[in-house]
Amino acid sequence: MTSYRADQVGEQVREEIMSIIRRDLKDPRIGFVSITAVRMSPDLRQARVRVSVLGNPDEKKASIRGLVSAKGLSWAAASRTSSSRPTFVSSSILRSSTASTSRSS
Repeated sequence: MTSYRADQVGEQVREEIMSIIRRDLKDPRIGFVSITAVRMSPDLRQARVRVSVLGNPDEKKASIRGLVSAKGLSWAAASRTSSSRPTFVSSSILRSSTASTSRSS
């Protein structure tokens, strides 16, 4: 169970990382990516980031590789813009959501 503060900081980190992905990352490997959840450690220095990627399996793998290579840039930019804890950048874990939704007509 996480604390209310950890949930708030996690949501702030999620929003900041999404804006960095949209605004700053120019890696052509990164396709349609969504940050679905961020879990902060109790000391707010580490985060586990859950990522959902759309596309075929090759596109998903390429997007994850692009995100992993840009992990340092994303966390550094997030720490510069964070007003609550400028030193919370320590590590992150990227995971691709394997659940996919499909509709049949």
